[in-house]
Amino acid sequence: MKRIYPIFATLLLSQRFGSSKRSKRVRRSLATVSELSSSPLFLSCPDPTAPLILSDFENGMGIGFPTAWYANQYRSYASKPSGAPQEHVFGHGDGRYANFHSRTAEWNGPTHQLDWRCVDVVATYEFKARVRLDAPEGTTSSCQSNLSKCVHVALSLEDASPSNADDDALNIHNWMWLGGQSKPSVDGVWFDLEFTFQFDMAVTDSSKLGGAGIVRREIYLEGPESWIDIGLDDVTLSRVVE
Repeated sequence: MKRIYPIFATLLLSQRFGSSKRSKRVRRSLATVSELSSSPLFLSCPDPTAPLILSDFENGMGIGFPTAWYANQYRSYASKPSGAPQEHVFGHGDGRYANFHSRTAEWNGPTHQLDWRCVDVVATYEFKARVRLDAPEGTTSSCQSNLSKCVHVALSLEDASPSNADDDALNIHNWMWLGGQSKPSVDGVWFDLEFTFQFDMAVTDSSKLGGAGIVRREIYLEGPESWIDIGLDDVTLSRVVE
């Protein structure tokens, strides 16, 4: 599947998310319900105090479309029938991690849907994960020397078309950069991927990108060459409260 980047999305990439600077150390805690419930945004959120994503892949959990992590190039595999390019693997610490393989393009990678009702567009969020890149024998990833080929985290936005909101083929697609690795990594070695960012208003307002209603919002990892496997563990995406 070929991705086409609309002009507006490209502008958002450069203007809003063009540079993801690591913030100074802040005091982090879960916000209380009273702090969040004052905003109409959270009235329909099931649990405003919960992280948007919390995954450790233990006990065989954490993989499966649409409520957990899945490979974005194989959404049709849904809950991972035989052949889907994702699996639990033993070996990180004392537990399991998720491995995403058989990628066919650099944008292919681990993907997780977001409950946009729980996104606070004026808040700062922190993404944290343990990540590992694995190359086939006899090859290496370019991430060891080229930061642009390392792991990036992006946001996929899909909205209904104002011309025909019932026709999925006409849905509007946009992508936004959120953050990524700050330094190269070595293949086969776990590293920490951490950064802070703010969501764009378009995450909760479909009209910002010309849509007639939100279809889905997904966060995903991309970047390395298609033959590189992406290992993922201990993922959190949560609101930072100073």
